Amino acid sequence: MGRARRGRGKSGAAILASPLHAEALALDLTLRGADPELGHYTVGRIGALWAVLAHDPRSTVARVGGSDGHTASEHLLFLSLDELRVANWLKSKDGAKGRNRPKPVSPLARKPGLRTGRTDRSPAEVMALLRRHRTP
Repeated sequence: MGRARRGRGKSGAAILASPLHAEALALDLTLRGADPELGHYTVGRIGALWAVLAHDPRSTVARVGGSDGHTASEHLLFLSLDELRVANWLKSKDGAKGRNRPKPVSPLARKPGLRTGRTDRSPAEVMALLRRHRTP
């Protein structure tokens, strides 16, 4: 009887074929103090590293996949805070007049198009900066 196959993420070969994905994985490895040279890893190991890092919402790998850098618990806390702020505002004089509405804290409640946490530097410049400041 064969092994049951679980749903997997990207294969190591697919990651190496995409410069964006390869740079994201190398950046995460550098930030964690591991060897960022992907040629030192087997294709299977690269796929496994990608799968692990894809579940960390703060990793570059997850951000390439669309994560905003916050866990589900943090999103729930942000949304609760936003609701409490609006409830208090509605009871105030400003709320009665419909002015000075509080700005949302939750990234899910913000209008799309606002960029936060990005840089104007190229990925190569970021990698060079990280290599310079890497601890031995």
